[in-house]
Amino acid sequence: RYTAWPHIIEFLKALPSGLIVADTGCGNGKHLGINKELDVIGCDQSQNLVDICRVRQFQAFVCDALAVPVHSGFGMPDFIAVIPHFATAEHRMTALQEHVGLLKPGGKALIYVWAMQQEYIIINRSPSSLQETELAKERERR
Repeated sequence: RYTAWPHIIEFLKALPSGLIVADTGCGNGKHLGINKELDVIGCDQSQNLVDICRVRQFQAFVCDALAVPVHSGFGMPDFIAVIPHFATAEHRMTALQEHVGLLKPGGKALIYVWAMQQEYIIINRSPSSLQETELAKERERR
């Protein structure tokens, strides 16, 4: 979860400079600083992950992807690997509608998901300890 995805890097670098981009479900911000010519803001449900973004000096805030508290007007919101985190089809549809609602007229959205049928590996760690470890690793890099 530390390295940016090659297809996302390629996509973000091809966007026109000055575009306002919202990264809903930005996690640790691995995609926030790809294209310095964009005005990118991230949001995530996890305060710890938003803290990592801020340590990395990215703009980010805490929010629920089912109710993003910003107005439409983004040229390109992206929603990378967030859909599978929702437990129900209804929540997935609500999140998609919320995400598309961020678009300005004529804007485009990037929605990226992994296979819904993938197998999961259960790691014996609490989510908070994983996030704290990630934050500590990021601070060490600085």
